[in-house]
Amino acid sequence: MRFFHNNTEITKNTERLDTSTYSLTYLTGSYIYIASDFPFNHLYMKLGTIKNVVSNTTMTVEYYGTSWNSVVELNDGTSGLSASGFIDFTPNRNYGWSMAYDSTIIGISKTLYDKYWTRISFDKNLTASIDLSFLGIKFSDDDDLFAEYPVFNDSNFMAAYKTAKTDWEEQEIKASSLIIDDLKKKNVIVAAEQVLDRKRFIGANTCKTAEIIFNAFGNDYLEQKKAAKEEYSKRLDLSQYNIDKDNNAILTPGEIVQSQGWLCR
Repeated sequence: MRFFHNNTEITKNTERLDTSTYSLTYLTGSYIYIASDFPFNHLYMKLGTIKNVVSNTTMTVEYYGTSWNSVVELNDGTSGLSASGFIDFTPNRNYGWSMAYDSTIIGISKTLYDKYWTRISFDKNLTASIDLSFLGIKFSDDDDLFAEYPVFNDSNFMAAYKTAKTDWEEQEIKASSLIIDDLKKKNVIVAAEQVLDRKRFIGANTCKTAEIIFNAFGNDYLEQKKAAKEEYSKRLDLSQYNIDKDNNAILTPGEIVQSQGWLCR
């Protein structure tokens, strides 16, 4: 995925948590654009210190067909960029999602060929300079992690990992990218966007996150790391993966089956 604020590309500021954030000044009529290789139906937004405090802010998500179409079943877990959270939605079955052969069609001056486009907007001017730290795919959060590994919900444990650490989002995002890599190796997907049911990977993501954390402590947690790694392998070996086969980002009964073989664009 690549990200733009109007005509400014912000990918390098938002694709990793360990890079600088993007300070978003949002005025009505502007957009956050997403260019992807496949249609998708979920996204995670991580905000920094500065968040939107304008009350009752409504998010709109649209995707490009022959024109811009609003999604349905939108769940804005950020509550109008007032908190970090998941954004889940479904494309409207009555309007197709088409690949744009040239980004200039939708008003982006930087040339990008053969991408699917999404845009996010809001109905109010937002707090100036909101910190966007990460935009991308993530499968689980700290609540999921603490439910299985309560030891991680301890400020002393976090401090032992890294000074002033307050959450495990960096490790959860890394675990999500490793799951995507493993699904590609299994020939289940060719791109992260094809995963339509992110909740099926919460358990696997939690275990992979735990493995990453335990690994940082070396020999002190070898058995716990081994157990997390073994459990991850079990949880990733699913009978069905619920992935997109027809490039419309809508999960149909025919797609809720075991996935085998490469999926092509």
